[in-house]
Amino acid sequence: MAVISAEILDVKTSVNEFTKKEFFVLRCDGTIGEVELLCSPEFANENMKAGGVVNGYVLFRMEVMRIIN
Repeated sequence: MAVISAEILDVKTSVNEFTKKEFFVLRCDGTIGEVELLCSPEFANENMKAGGVVNGYVLFRMEVMRIIN
């Protein structure tokens, strides 16, 4: 888990194909670069739009693509 603070660049909705529940996909720009965050509707508020800021704890799933020497 990590703490993140990032500016929201774009918000889209999507549906989980297994549970059929809707969720939000937030494209954000933070100190680690551009990332996508997934958000349940229960955590959304009126600030969840382009230009808004997200703050909080996130669980990262990462994959090493290339090692730089």
